[in-house]
Amino acid sequence: MKLKFVIVLSLFLINSIWSQNTELDIKLNNNREYLIKELTKMVHDDQNIRTLIGELKDQEKEDSLWDIQDSLDRINIVKLITITKKYGFPNPDRLKAPLSVWLIFQHTPKEFIQEVKILLKKENEQGRFYNNEFNLVLWHLGGRIGLPTINDNGVLKIDLRNQ
Repeated sequence: MKLKFVIVLSLFLINSIWSQNTELDIKLNNNREYLIKELTKMVHDDQNIRTLIGELKDQEKEDSLWDIQDSLDRINIVKLITITKKYGFPNPDRLKAPLSVWLIFQHTPKEFIQEVKILLKKENEQGRFYNNEFNLVLWHLGGRIGLPTINDNGVLKIDLRNQ
């Protein structure tokens, strides 16, 4: 019974999120407040279920929640790729809001990883995706091999030769 509830809830969430996609382009046109609201929701969706999963001890519920999270990750990454291509990466300085939007890129589904790496490299070169976040996301997408360190200038250093 609980599993059925989780499945129905996940279908409802996915449907409501997809219906918002068509509104995204219309509302983002020079509307910073809406963009902040949308990105805040995306970051919340990225972290909320992951936090809940970490607290669970029931494998069946965990598996069901991961299915929901995987769907949310796909929706979030498509939205964030679209926003980034259209407006450039929405870093906190550009938004004038303390959002960690880069976290969403850490959870990029496999089929989007190559596209995201290319996009983030361009955004990093343009100065819109900061070095520390860039290195951390590439490290995360590359399987988190080795341990990151920080150099004397406070820059995160990661062996990215295999990235």
